[in-house]
Formats: sequence, structure tokens, C-alpha cells
Amino acid sequence: MAEAWACMNRETVAGLFFTGEDNRLMEKFAGRLGRGSEAEEEELFRYMLAQLNIQQEQAQQKLAAEERLWQYGGFMAGILVVLVCL
Repeated sequence: MAEAWACMNRETVAGLFFTGEDNRLMEKFAGRLGRGSEAEEEELFRYMLAQLNIQQEQAQQKLAAEERLWQYGGFMAGILVVLVCL
């Protein structure tokens, strides 16, 4: 599984919206998948889900921060245009 992920990763990483942390997480997951008992596999999936939730929360926080930045930038640009026109 790890080899398949590494091969796919090289070929398609440019088309995916994965961060470096996402890639490391998937490589770790792929490397351990299929190597343990059913209980270990279940724990691996729980760990992966928890990590993905953390990544999602971080992405949402980053999006909110960037959204505010663009809003403030647009407001300031509008003020600048008004001042230039006066």
C-alpha cells in the first residue's frame, strides 16, 4: 500500500490540494495499513480520522483569517480609490 501511495503521490500530487503535512500523514497511514490485527487497523483508522479532523480545523482557521485579510484589503482599496478620485 505504501508503494502504491508513493507512486500515485509522485504522479498526481500537483493536481491535489494536499499540504506537506497531509502527504506525511497519508504516507504514514499507507505504510501501516494492512500490517496489523483488526484491532490495530481500527485504532489506525481512529487515529487517521482524528488527524484529519485536526487538519480540517486548521484549514478552516486559515481560511477565516485569510478571508478577513481580503475583506480589510478590499475596504482599504475602496477608500484609496475614493481619496484618489477626490
